[in-house]
Amino acid sequence: MEKTEFMGKITAGVTHEIKNVLAIIKESAGLLEDLLFLAKDNTPLPREKVQRTLGRIAEQVQRGVDLSTKLNAFAHSSDEISASVEINQAVSQAAHLCKRFARLKEITLDVKPAEKSSSVTTDPLLLQMLLFQCMDLLMHGSGPGSTIELRVPDSSERKCVEITVLPGEISNKPAENPRPAAGPLLNAVHRTASALEIQVETEDSPLKVRVCFPGRGQGN
Repeated sequence: MEKTEFMGKITAGVTHEIKNVLAIIKESAGLLEDLLFLAKDNTPLPREKVQRTLGRIAEQVQRGVDLSTKLNAFAHSSDEISASVEINQAVSQAAHLCKRFARLKEITLDVKPAEKSSSVTTDPLLLQMLLFQCMDLLMHGSGPGSTIELRVPDSSERKCVEITVLPGEISNKPAENPRPAAGPLLNAVHRTASALEIQVETEDSPLKVRVCFPGRGQGN
């Protein structure tokens, strides 16, 4: 996966979510319009329904703001090929951008940030791509109902991100067969990690990918 392909995939996913937000707002506005039309015939407005609808609109507006803010930050990650990146923030952003892809597979993403802030100097866009590829790899190896945890450990030994498939309530739907895709996906992970000069470690039980940055942990 090249940078342009990755940016296109993420942009398409987020804009699809924004389209859903606008559709819900349009539907809610239509309901309010119908209620106001009925009120012309001296029919009292159903106050609770109006309040619920306004609350739904406000909720979707905030969701749209969050999506556009994350997309804007993602777009600016290509401004520099080397910059200081806060690890907690990078992991949170990557999980947010991957949320739709996980939801389509009925998989939950759970971010566990480190208590102390820690930064690395790297290519911000390539790092986002690497984290996305790691999540994509694990999603192919887990079934519906699974949870993928993205943890930034507080460690003095090294700075890293641990991405793990946690056991959970698995639905009756069959898991996606990881065998055909796992090889190419893992190769893509290692290619991106190599370009960043980052070490990637994998484990089978539980399914885990550990992204290790150069230098010692805790603090900048």
